[in-house]
Parts: sequence; structure tokens; C-alpha cells
Amino acid sequence: MTAYVGSTEREIPVPKNIRVREEDFGLLFYNVDDQTLTFVHSKRLLDVVYREGRAWLRPGACPWSHGLERLIRRLAEKGLVVFEGR
Repeated sequence: MTAYVGSTEREIPVPKNIRVREEDFGLLFYNVDDQTLTFVHSKRLLDVVYREGRAWLRPGACPWSHGLERLIRRLAEKGLVVFEGR
């Protein structure tokens, strides 16, 4: 499941069992199932928006890039986001 907003901005859903919040260093993810924390030093690469009872990530201060996609793929490997690629 990948959602598009407008024609150039992409939003990535966060699973319902994951909580995420923005911190000074980047993002903090909390898995409510196994109570693990994951710190992601992403600075302002990703912003968090809340809609439809869940969190979504979208590109922040920088445009979509290979580095940003690599970061999102790593988050997906850890089960922190749902991402199918571009």
C-alpha cells in the first residue's frame, strides 16, 4: 500500500501497531507488540502526519532522493513502515 498526495509528494503508512514521533535527532518508533524502541537519526528527512487514525511519513525538508528511499526501505525491513517502492 503506497499513497500519493498531489502529483509529487508521497506518503508512507506506518503500521497501526507502531507509534512514531518526531524528536530533535529525527524519529522515534515504538512497537506496541514487543515494546521495542527504534531511534532513527533522520533529522528532517521525514515528517510525520496523522490521518485516518494512524501515522504517515512523508518527505520533509528535502525532495525525494535515492538516499531517502534507501532509508524508507530500511524502515520497511524492520516493519516500521509499509513501502512497496516507487
